Amino acid sequence: MQKKAALFPTVSLGDALLFMIVANHLKEDGFDITIYHDNIYTLKTWFPEYTFKKNKEAKDLKKYKKIIFQNDNKKRTKDFLKLKKSLKNISIFYFRYKESKHGPLSDQDLVLDSNNSIADAISKLLKE
Repeated sequence: MQKKAALFPTVSLGDALLFMIVANHLKEDGFDITIYHDNIYTLKTWFPEYTFKKNKEAKDLKKYKKIIFQNDNKKRTKDFLKLKKSLKNISIFYFRYKESKHGPLSDQDLVLDSNNSIADAISKLLKE
């Protein structure tokens, strides 16, 4: 049985496209990827190896080995953080993190190293 990962990119299409680097790394690690986003699915012809679903279709998250949610400092992130308490396999992904703004990190949260390019930082982060 193949490992499954659910990715929740931010609403912003540009940042969501950058988040596809995360999807690519997980795919290379043998994960079957489902991306939950209300707009990026329109680009699915560019990414035929991934499954795209709308956010409202994210119902049974327990079937995923990894769930990675891209922080966007909006209400949707706060709502997802509530869900995080009931599931232990959720990582919040921060492009930029400040403890005073975001609160403490969990062991599974992911923060980019701003000293590297985004692609290199994501690659390094997912290999740790």
